[in-house]
Amino acid sequence: MPIASSGAWGAVRFLNVRPWLVVVIALFGFYLADTIAAPVIDSGTRSGVDIVNDQQD
Repeated sequence: MPIASSGAWGAVRFLNVRPWLVVVIALFGFYLADTIAAPVIDSGTRSGVDIVNDQQD
């Protein structure tokens, strides 16, 4: 099975996002993990996930 058709890479293909952009965003997230922006990003992500999960129930 090709890597591009499974898991997260399937979402990348579905959303038509460049793979290098996904890698850059992930590395930027690791860079921000030890900064003052980390709690803000974490709380924003958690609230966004909660909103999406509540809509599916």
